[in-house]
Amino acid sequence: MFYQFQNTISPIKLSEYDPSVLTLGIISLKELAECYHLFGFSRETVMTCQDVTRKSHGILDIYDDYHFRIITAIDTKSLIHLEDRIGIYVKKSLLLIVIIEDQDNSIYTDLTRSLSGLNPAKLTLERLVFRFLEMLIFDNYEILGEIEDRISEYEESIEDNRLSKDFNREIVVLRKQLLLLNNYYEQLIYLGEELKGNSIGIFDENQLRYFKIFNDHVIRLSTHIEKLDTYCIHVR
Repeated sequence: MFYQFQNTISPIKLSEYDPSVLTLGIISLKELAECYHLFGFSRETVMTCQDVTRKSHGILDIYDDYHFRIITAIDTKSLIHLEDRIGIYVKKSLLLIVIIEDQDNSIYTDLTRSLSGLNPAKLTLERLVFRFLEMLIFDNYEILGEIEDRISEYEESIEDNRLSKDFNREIVVLRKQLLLLNNYYEQLIYLGEELKGNSIGIFDENQLRYFKIFNDHVIRLSTHIEKLDTYCIHVR
């Protein structure tokens, strides 16, 4: 599905796409293979999206007039078990999200729901990208708070001599969760830094602050992860 932003948010067909109007696309891998050439995207990026066997902490490529990134995202409802993968293309007046793997349809649902809070008359590419990036971390402070509470419960159980016999396994699972989250934040920090650098000049320099705000948010989350991992080691 494609949406164009002028005075209103208008769903459009691909044939109605106007490159001079701010547009958001949310498409499948199959749809990307059918339309990538219309946007001037490299075939290599499509092949990278299709390579579902490739496990990485994020892939970033910069082309003459667009940024391309693959993000291995976190499904926060089952943190350690389920990973989603999305491709992100950012071009002048275009944000294109390719859903590579979304086992519970959460990405598409959250993206379309977030459109209701936008003011299309004042929206810019930078603010649209920022809104999308913030969506990727919007509940992560709550997640880290829950992990901290679990570590604290372990600490209290030690003091009360009621430690579970499964403690070692459980603390290892917690540390794996923290590692997975930290890998996720590393991807987002790299992406935010590249967008903030505006190396291909597609963003308004006066609005690059949005990417700095995003990066600051992710760095704080990453710092919190390090503190929680140290807390885990102390309790263990």
